[in-house]
Amino acid sequence: MKTTPSFATFGTSVTPILDSFELSYKEALDYLGHVLGIASARTRIRRDRLGLLQEIIEKTHYVQPFQVITNYYGIHPSERHIPTFDEIKLSMFSRQGGVCYELNAFLNRLLHVLGYHVTLIAGQFMGFDRYHVSNVVHDETSSGKLYLAEVGACDPTLRPVPFDFDDESPIYTDSYLTYKFKRARDGEIIRLHKPIKGSMDEEMYGERSWHGSWRVNTKLDVRNPRDVDYFAEQMSYVFGALPRPKLRILSDIVFALICGSRNQVSLIHSNSCSIRKEDGVIEHHVFSSPDELLDAYRRHFPTIPQNKVENAITNGKIKFS
Repeated sequence: MKTTPSFATFGTSVTPILDSFELSYKEALDYLGHVLGIASARTRIRRDRLGLLQEIIEKTHYVQPFQVITNYYGIHPSERHIPTFDEIKLSMFSRQGGVCYELNAFLNRLLHVLGYHVTLIAGQFMGFDRYHVSNVVHDETSSGKLYLAEVGACDPTLRPVPFDFDDESPIYTDSYLTYKFKRARDGEIIRLHKPIKGSMDEEMYGERSWHGSWRVNTKLDVRNPRDVDYFAEQMSYVFGALPRPKLRILSDIVFALICGSRNQVSLIHSNSCSIRKEDGVIEHHVFSSPDELLDAYRRHFPTIPQNKVENAITNGKIKFS
């Protein structure tokens, strides 16, 4: 029997649904210590809030994979649904990760419980509204200064990015990605990436995505706080609770990506695997059988259940040479 989409009431809630996402202070500290491996969090909340925020963002990238298996391809189509917060919590504490909705909604509740002034915001992803969920943190000591707190963009953002620039931010490089931000005329923030030839998302960019030698990845509405039901329709498509429209950003690709460190990255994409080592050397493998692909997931993504990977190979119709 198909599960009813958890938040598929399109529109705005009278009572913010985000506030019903329950994470206790004890759970937050357990997550920091036992999942992210962050020591002395209780002290740092008081004495080094920005440094702690930096470590939470960076280590989340190292621990939680960005992947479309556990809550889409690994599930029978009749059972697909927008995950509940209990399901999201289980995924995060199990180091299974997910996509932006799961990763950034959990980060929002984690930071909120730790005492940060954090706001959920919406993003236009590659030209499509409400397909990205993100966060900004308000620095209460610096007259309203905003920081992007992003752990669910697939590509790495290993730092809180200050949005205190007039027109354009400095250029950042995290792992394989070079990126920057630009303030739009309407006050929104445009995220720009240096194109990477042959990258997974190259085919998703539209003809209008070019901005000089850069490509527009997302456009963030930092002025308007959002609740999770603001994304209900789009996330129903992302998670398969409703039939997916034919959009290039919803292409049928089974993948998982994780940053093993600041430089090392593992990506399994359909029937292939690319590993970027610490020295920047990239190894690429194409698998000839489901068993080889399963073994690669077991080695590089051991927290993703093998039965869901097996289902994803079938549901994603992955072909082997």
